Amino acid sequence: MKRLIFVLSFSIFVVCVAAQPPLYDTVPDFTLTDISGQTHNLYSYLEENKYVCIDFFGVDCVPCIALGPVFNQTFTNYGCNQSDVIILAINMLNNDAAVAAFEQQYGGLYPAVSGIEGGGEAVYYDWQIQFWPQLLLIHPNLTLVAKIDPINLAGIDSVFNAHDIQPDTCNSSGIAQHHLNPDCISVFPNPSDGRVLIDFKDIPAKELKYKVYNSIGNLVKAGSIGNKNFIDISACGSGIFIIQFWHDETIVTKKILIE
Repeated sequence: MKRLIFVLSFSIFVVCVAAQPPLYDTVPDFTLTDISGQTHNLYSYLEENKYVCIDFFGVDCVPCIALGPVFNQTFTNYGCNQSDVIILAINMLNNDAAVAAFEQQYGGLYPAVSGIEGGGEAVYYDWQIQFWPQLLLIHPNLTLVAKIDPINLAGIDSVFNAHDIQPDTCNSSGIAQHHLNPDCISVFPNPSDGRVLIDFKDIPAKELKYKVYNSIGNLVKAGSIGNKNFIDISACGSGIFIIQFWHDETIVTKKILIE
């Protein structure tokens, strides 16, 4: 397989000659492990009558970096993988450490799989994926039903709406949808050994509450800061975690890597 790489205006495009997966064909199954150690089986999600939306990406891909906020907003707008659609990022060329660094630097909220250690490379070959970024939507009947283009919020919403994928907040099942005034709270060190220090401004400690979610949106810990300035989640294992803080109507979401 040959790739021609063109660098134009600081953007990277990967072009190949082989065909992409045809629309309405049945897609091959896969079982992948994301950088947080969570397993994802495609057919199992589809058997639950969920759609699966896959972001094919590269860590050195400038357009992929630019699309991060778009995918994060889509993830939160449609239920944080607890509603009608599962959103999953799959890499081809890199290992877990490189993908984790990419996610940490650019703030990806949804599960990400590396090509080398997570199994993503096999999906690229099985599905004949030759370029990235690329966003594909899989129907519960196991078929590829959309290659989303343009990849922006309006384009994604249009395709999702056409397939009756309903928007949903994450308040009842995952990560909060509204992210307000993120500078008022800091978490460190990051990465951490599980003892996460909290620095917050202009909020009474006794009124600051939190919830901690793993990378697939499961609640693993909840409470209030009180007089403490730390959260101990070392018992939750390693991986990427989302910490949701709220006070009155203000909700702030932070992401942290536990090693």
